[in-house]
Parts: sequence; structure tokens; C-alpha cells
Amino acid sequence: MDGAKIPPEITGIRPWLCAGSGVLRLTVFEVYRVSLYVDGVERPPRDAPVIVPCALVFEYLRRVRADDLVAATATEMERVSGVPVPSRWRAELRALVPDVARGDRLTAVVDADGARLTLYCGGKLLGNVSHPGCAAHFAAVWTSPSARFPELRDALCAGL
Repeated sequence: MDGAKIPPEITGIRPWLCAGSGVLRLTVFEVYRVSLYVDGVERPPRDAPVIVPCALVFEYLRRVRADDLVAATATEMERVSGVPVPSRWRAELRALVPDVARGDRLTAVVDADGARLTLYCGGKLLGNVSHPGCAAHFAAVWTSPSARFPELRDALCAGL
């Protein structure tokens, strides 16, 4: 995993290490390929409840509407954390997240304290969602031991 090409939008933020990657499959449909980048100096433990700081890089393999993407993400944030997602988080995510098509790259960077989520599409900055816990809840969807898709989580954390 160490040899994975680091997307340009996250180079220079910290010494990233690609911990792993995998594909989200829903029944017969492949939705996206995702790679997890972690701090290459202070690697998090594989069994951490959430891995921060991190960057999740999604390469979409099919078209997904922004409303569907945000709704599914918020639902999983609630399921993994056990607490409702505040409407302002949902609204801010919806204002930033675009519809995606096959080949689009969406990058989410979670800061070290789990409060700031920075989003990019195709390397272009979309903006930030900055609320205590928001970014950590977002990262937990893919990095928590209770993630909905354990095989994908295991693939993402393979290098930890």
C-alpha cells in the first residue's frame, strides 16, 4: 500500500500512507472504489473506534445523486455513532456534495481532532464542514469496527 499514488489535493497536508482500498458493492452494483490514507508517522491502531486524521478518496464507478449520497452518509453516521446527525451538518454536507458520475473523484479529509471535514471533487476544493465531532462521525462510517460493510473496512485498514 505504501506505493499508492497520493492524490494532489492531499499532498503536503501531512505524510500520508495508504492503509488500504476496496470497492463498495451493493448487490450486483459496484458503487465506488475507496482508499484510506492515514498519518504515515503516527499510524492509528487498526481497532480504533474511529481513525483520525485520515483522508478517504472515493472514485465513483456509477452515477450517484448528491441527495442520495448525503442521505446514505447521514444514515450511516447515525447508525455507527448512535446519535442523530444534526440538521445543520446534513444541510452543510448537501450544500457541498455534488452529483457524481462514473470516474469522478471525491476526497474527504478529516482533521486530527475529528471536527473539520474538508471536501474536494476532482482535486477542486468544495469547502469545509466544521463542527465538533462531525468529521469523526463521517470517518467512522468507513473506519469504525461497526461499519456496515466489514469487508470494506477490513480492506481499508489492511495496512494498519
